Amino acid sequence: MGKLHFISLSLISLYLHSATTSPVATGCHDPSVVNAAEVALDQINAARKEGYIFSLNRVYDVLQESKEEEGKLLQLAIDVLETKCHVISKRKWKSCEIKDISNVPVFGKCDISVFIQTNITLRNYSCTIQQVPAAAIVDACPDCPTTESLSDPIVSETANLSLEKFNKESTMSNYFVLLNITGAKMQWVVGPSYFVEFTIQETDCAKALTDVDWSQCQPINGTHVSNTAQN
Repeated sequence: MGKLHFISLSLISLYLHSATTSPVATGCHDPSVVNAAEVALDQINAARKEGYIFSLNRVYDVLQESKEEEGKLLQLAIDVLETKCHVISKRKWKSCEIKDISNVPVFGKCDISVFIQTNITLRNYSCTIQQVPAAAIVDACPDCPTTESLSDPIVSETANLSLEKFNKESTMSNYFVLLNITGAKMQWVVGPSYFVEFTIQETDCAKALTDVDWSQCQPINGTHVSNTAQN
């Protein structure tokens, strides 16, 4: 696992540096700037509805545009790494493990505008992310899984079979339905093995009922939503 983690960091570092050619600006290591980036990233993750929580890798550019209302407006550029925590978990990014090479690493950058007064307030942001290419993963780790297209029929079939098993084995009182397929991987062992990640949501259809018409089951707003992985 330690070796895979080292390979992951090396690959991500290579692609981050190739995507960001400009040197780190003066002031990026200032504790107040780093803190602003950390707090802003928590706010970004809280605002997102799909995908996985971003973790801060570094601040590589900072510009103080103006002072207003006895505060200051900062424009930040940061490198981010995707973690294993789905955004529905609402966890802080510091408590989440970064995806390693066995989970298909994802990296990117965010341009952030934050206003700092008594509190740090996120004004706006724009993030762009990408996966480490499959060819690079295979070169570094031939036995590691690679990304599978979400439109592949085997992906939806795997998710539905896993959900069916969950509904049978769960102790929850109501049935759950598929909400969103968030990721899929394929790994060749003896044959192809598929790993699908998805979110589910509770419905108003009780498990005590028989012959359930799934088309009539309505998701219950604000109820339990879960993220599951299935081989």
